Amino acid sequence: MKSFPVFMVLLLALWPAAVLADASSSSSASANGSASLQDRRDIARRAPVMPQADAVAIAVKRVPGKVLAAAIETNDGIRTWQIDILSAKSGKVRLWLNASNGDILRTAER
Repeated sequence: MKSFPVFMVLLLALWPAAVLADASSSSSASANGSASLQDRRDIARRAPVMPQADAVAIAVKRVPGKVLAAAIETNDGIRTWQIDILSAKSGKVRLWLNASNGDILRTAER
């Protein structure tokens, strides 16, 4: 029966260390509770990505022309397809599409 008080003393002595260890493991979140930029990039890298052919088809439907390049990148924690098109009307146009659902996020004439 003497081991029970010893166990309780050890438990009470080690409990604050366990709480501090748990708090330090969640340090990747910022002070306001949102995920850090690196966490958002990691989450974005694991998100499903539409095939390049589908992304190009969406872009060409929006801006008809010859596709010059298509690359996947991460912007502000969102995976995007960056597609460059040579348009007869506008010259070189760059589109950014959400790589998960194909929404056009932005276009810019170059």
